[in-house]
Amino acid sequence: MSELTRIEKIKALKDNIILAFAAFDTGGTPPVETPVAAAEGYTGKLKTGEDVTAMPTLENGGSLSIVGAEGSLPAPDGSYELEDGGTLDVVSGVIANLVTSAPVPEEAPSAEEMAMKAEIETLKEANTALKSQIETVKADFETKLSAIETKLSAQHNLTVALNDGLVELMETPAVSPTQAPTTESVQLSTSAEDWRKQAQIKQKNSAKIKL
Repeated sequence: MSELTRIEKIKALKDNIILAFAAFDTGGTPPVETPVAAAEGYTGKLKTGEDVTAMPTLENGGSLSIVGAEGSLPAPDGSYELEDGGTLDVVSGVIANLVTSAPVPEEAPSAEEMAMKAEIETLKEANTALKSQIETVKADFETKLSAIETKLSAQHNLTVALNDGLVELMETPAVSPTQAPTTESVQLSTSAEDWRKQAQIKQKNSAKIKL
């Protein structure tokens, strides 16, 4: 693996970590980047640095063009070496004798890359656990809030009933204005007055005896 490829992979892992942190802060899931479909045909570079395209693809019988300041122009007949080590000839404007380079086997991920991947997985698990806890707390809060609302409603109904009863009691006269005192009420009043007078006499007699 070239140093440039390794740097690009590290940058990609860094971007994934940033996306994971963004999802953790907002409680959502990281945005998924939609891959852009490659344009039809082949795009690459020559060993000398020029951009080239091949239609319909890089194969014998296809056409090779060199992209320059004036646009894409058919490649002159001759031999060309691609940036990845492949070689080909252009004969009468047609690709021939194409020899592609052998694919370079990918190296095993470095310790740094493995650590980044493990950190991303840890953040995902922590995010999932946090979302579960938030849902539990939310459900408990809603249950308690419903119980409080029910209790307040009952207290309100009781208060309204008591107020209505108090108003009705205050508006009802204790004795009808046209009703005269009964004999029983007069007797009770007289008995109470006699009892008060006897109590005063007993208190005076007791005071004299002490003297």
